[in-house]
Amino acid sequence: MTSWKDMLPVVGTAMHVLAALVFSIIFVIPWIQLKLAQLGRIPGPIFWLPLIGETPQLLQSPFKYMWNRWLSYGGFFRTSLLGQQVYVVGTQDILRSVWSDEEAFEFHVPGKTFSMLITDIRHMREPRQHGFFRRRLGQALSPAAIAANLLGPMAAVMRRHLDSWEQRGRVFLSHASEELSMDVALEVVTGHPLPSSPDDKALVRRLFRTVLNGLYGLPIVLPGTAIYKALGARRQLMTKLWPLVEAEATEVAARVRGGKVRQTAVR
Repeated sequence: MTSWKDMLPVVGTAMHVLAALVFSIIFVIPWIQLKLAQLGRIPGPIFWLPLIGETPQLLQSPFKYMWNRWLSYGGFFRTSLLGQQVYVVGTQDILRSVWSDEEAFEFHVPGKTFSMLITDIRHMREPRQHGFFRRRLGQALSPAAIAANLLGPMAAVMRRHLDSWEQRGRVFLSHASEELSMDVALEVVTGHPLPSSPDDKALVRRLFRTVLNGLYGLPIVLPGTAIYKALGARRQLMTKLWPLVEAEATEVAARVRGGKVRQTAVR
């Protein structure tokens, strides 16, 4: 029978290996990444699974994945998804040169799930429509337009969340930031406030989050898959939001007709 004394060498060896791994993770890998960055290499993970890359981490929680990578590598980093080298750009300085030149931008659908959930992407794919879309987007996001149309509503949404965080006393930054970003996108960017009912508000958030998660999955429409849930959530969102879209379109059409009538009267 083996005594505990006979196991000491094995345990000691295992502890040495574990200590070496911990030391490598804490000190060696960051040092290698620093040296690679000094050599001009784009920052990113040194090791990932063959053919899979970091796809499991992204599928588990896209927001948490992007947030952690941004904290680790900054606004421009590389990764591997489904065996493809991917570069993630999240800095305005890099994007400005791309968006300012029509010839520098070429749109590719990153996966079939995108075209399944976003049925009309001609404004991103066709050069003429993309040029018009890009110019209008630039006008909408100009400093003057943001100051006039977005800062007030955004401050109101942020104040509401800050009050909620203060009441709770302690929040997880990743979850709280995700909720804040979602409300800013839904209320400020779209121009329509979320439903007043807490249950309806939570439902809209959950549906949007389900749709976003479906963008980063396999295009296999089977019960239980991310894309299956996303398509169902998209149908529910369209049912809820379509009346708002119709009302907005009617209002815009009325303003356009009113403007034409005034121009005719002036002439």
